[in-house]
Amino acid sequence: MTAVLIGAETLNRPFVQYEIYRSFMKGNGITGIYIHKIKDMKIGQTAKRGDVFTMIRSFDDGNRFRFRDICDGLYDWESDDGYNNLGSWIENSARKHCK
Repeated sequence: MTAVLIGAETLNRPFVQYEIYRSFMKGNGITGIYIHKIKDMKIGQTAKRGDVFTMIRSFDDGNRFRFRDICDGLYDWESDDGYNNLGSWIENSARKHCK
């Protein structure tokens, strides 16, 4: 199971794309969690959500796919009460990939 914390630029980062791709190829469940409303100690909170239609590049053959198309669930940490619900989000994703 792979949880991807989605900030404004997260899905555009090459190392994040690599990890998402590898997780997908291994058959891991992938859960996306928006973190755009979480406050930090320096700048407050960001208002921009990451774009789940960002293309994730394959590092083996150059194919591309949208993050949204391979994600088992998308949640908002604040609006969907991530503190209390993270375990069920992960469980839901894992169930889709158990054989």
